[in-house]
Amino acid sequence: MERSAPAWMVGLIVLFSISLAVTFAMTIYFHGEAASAREQWNNAQREVVFLRQRASSLDRQSRTLAEPIELRRAKIADIREGNRDEEMAVRDTLLPNHFTAVAEIAEAIERFEATRTTLLANARRAQGDLQQEKNNSLAAAIQADEDRRRLRDQVREQSRALEQIKKENREQLLEMDGEIAQRQERVQELLDRIDTTTRDLTSDGQLLRAHATSGFVIINRGRAHQLLKGTRFVVYNRRGGQNIIKGEIEVHEVQGNIAVCRVLSEHDPNDPLIPGDHIYNRIYRPDEVKNFVIVGDFERYNDREIAQFVRDGGGAVDDELSTRTHYLVAGDGPEAARALEEASLLGVTVLSEDQAIDLVRQPMQFRVRQGMTFALVGDFDQVDATSIRNFIRDNGGVIQNRVRDGLHVLVAGSNAADAIAEARMVGARIVTQGELGHLIGRPRDQGR
Repeated sequence: MERSAPAWMVGLIVLFSISLAVTFAMTIYFHGEAASAREQWNNAQREVVFLRQRASSLDRQSRTLAEPIELRRAKIADIREGNRDEEMAVRDTLLPNHFTAVAEIAEAIERFEATRTTLLANARRAQGDLQQEKNNSLAAAIQADEDRRRLRDQVREQSRALEQIKKENREQLLEMDGEIAQRQERVQELLDRIDTTTRDLTSDGQLLRAHATSGFVIINRGRAHQLLKGTRFVVYNRRGGQNIIKGEIEVHEVQGNIAVCRVLSEHDPNDPLIPGDHIYNRIYRPDEVKNFVIVGDFERYNDREIAQFVRDGGGAVDDELSTRTHYLVAGDGPEAARALEEASLLGVTVLSEDQAIDLVRQPMQFRVRQGMTFALVGDFDQVDATSIRNFIRDNGGVIQNRVRDGLHVLVAGSNAADAIAEARMVGARIVTQGELGHLIGRPRDQGR
């Protein structure tokens, strides 16, 4: 078994190793520092050489520039001397003028301040006066507004009073116009009746039987007398040398020698239609039927309506002119022009629209008056029902929805037999749609 080294020997060896390592490290360090110092010394030597060369170059340049610099310094000295002389001359010349100008400026400033003070005082007074004027103007404007408001109220009140007066005057004028219109219509009606009653009428037949309650009568004319359904007659009687118009009838059913007629109107309930009364139609003749041809465009009615008027009057309507044609109703247009030439060759009487209407229509003893009550019943295929209603309302009439007591006029369309019987019971007058359409005088396009 080997013996281990003493501890002190181990420690000494370790200490020696550390010392050796430190010595080696310091040797390397100082060696590096010495190398760095030598490098810095070499650099410094090179820098010194460079600086010496630069100093030598600058010395040569300074010797070259020394003479121009001296010349410039001398010139600067001369300039400074000249400037000093000029400055003294300017100071001696301008300084007194400067002090004088300063004094004048000070005086001008004082005058300006005085003027400004005066102007400010004047401005304050003017501002006060302006404010007073504004206050006065505002007060005047307020007073003017109050006056305008008061005048406006007065004008409004006077306008209301004036409108009330105008309204009362308009109502009075309307009443007077209505009364005048009624009187004019009454005068015209009386004139028409006088004309009819004083003219000699040729009897076209007589009433055989009269049914006052049913509204139908029987006349002594039929198919054997060229009578057509729809022909209308005026019923009259001659008393005291005058023709007394009693009413109107329309042929409802045609038989051999008699016909059943519907009573369209009775002028006087106290003078009813009775057997023996005469009938009259402007164009109807028992021995012949008047033939009409209708050609052209018309203003008031169309050709179908005029044809219906002719049939209602007892005439017949043909499509073409012939030797049996009695009347040509000519309107406007090329067809009417050709028909006029042909009628001239055939000797046919030519009528205008108005002449034809006056010929075939019976005298209309009927006017719409203020407050009259109307009822429209049946199918209106000849005249627009709306046109009839508007016409009645425009002339002051009142429209009811059915036949009842107090009814003045029944406007009967087609299929209105029951309503006609009821109207007879309440004493109402019966007017057909064709009669009222003729009274309206509606434009042609409304009838199409």
